[in-house]
Formats: sequence, C-alpha cells, structure tokens
Amino acid sequence: MSKTIINKFSETLQKKKLSVPKLFIATFITSLSLLGLIKLSTVFADTITWVGNGTSNGFCSTVTSDPSVSGQNWQFILTSPDGNGSYTLTTSFSPAGQTPASPYTVTSSGNGAVHFIINTAVGAKLLSASVTGGTSNSNLTVSDCTVGKASPTISTTPSAGGVIGVVLNDTAALSGGNAPTGNVTFNLFAPSDP
Repeated sequence: MSKTIINKFSETLQKKKLSVPKLFIATFITSLSLLGLIKLSTVFADTITWVGNGTSNGFCSTVTSDPSVSGQNWQFILTSPDGNGSYTLTTSFSPAGQTPASPYTVTSSGNGAVHFIINTAVGAKLLSASVTGGTSNSNLTVSDCTVGKASPTISTTPSAGGVIGVVLNDTAALSGGNAPTGNVTFNLFAPSDP
C-alpha cells in the first residue's frame, strides 16, 4: 500500500475535521480494492490547474492560421494522466462561450498525453482552466491555437459638410480583424468627384 495514498486520504479526513488512524485507512482502502469495488489508481485523481503555460497574459502564444477554421481553436494538453480513461477540462474565457461547452470530457486509453480542442471567438482570453485525472507529475498546457481567416470590416462616420472654411472630420472603425496592423488612409474629394 502506498504511503502517499494513505497520507492523502488521512489529510482529506483531517480537512473534514475527522481523525482516523492511518492503519485503519490502509486496511479500509485495501479491503475495497480486494473486493474489486475500487482501483487504487483512481482513489486520488489529482485536479491539475493551468498556470499560464503556453500563453502570454491569457492569450495564445503560438498561433497558426487555417482558413477552414471558424473562430479560434485552442489545443490543451494534459501530460502524465492517471490512465483511467476519463478526463474533464473546465475552462473560462473572455468573452464567454466555447464549443464544446465547459466542462468538456474526453476519453483516452493508456497513459499518453490527453488532448482537448476548444473553439472560441478569435482573440478570446483564457481566464482559467483545470482538468481532472492528473497525477503529481502532470501539467496542463496550451500547446497552440489555430485561427481562421479573419473577415474585417471598416465603417466611417464623416462630419456634415458646410461652407468654405468649415473643418471636416471623418472617423473610421475597423472590426473583425485578427490583430490587424497598418494604416487607414482618408482622401478628400470635391462634391463633383464622388
């Protein structure tokens, strides 16, 4: 029987203000295991919390483009999973909303890394993420993001015209871009040259 399992179970009971001898805990867990009611490897599945890995202030660090993608796909990787086959990722983004909805469960056989792909709006910021089914050696990382082709639009709001000497203004608003760069150029034409 692993001392780590006994100690963790004892700590859990202590948090609930219960004092139980470790020998009793070891006997209890072993009995459940021998009866086939539990697997020792599943007694203490760890919840792994994302700590910023793979992002810069919550925005994806590695971004590639794929015109076939709508929005932005985030790929999360859980390393060193516990091997039990069911893993649930819980996330929060700004603006809110993702597909599949959070929490999102995937199944994976073996102890290889587990991958999750979440779709959000382009430019969404990851606020928090955690996954069940990890171990003490696990990490939860954003490996990369794939962004679809942006469809930017521009609209302008010109001031009213007037007599000679009136100052004319125009304001442009660019939306729907993916980190756009460059300049917006305004040209003034006479009324006879629309």
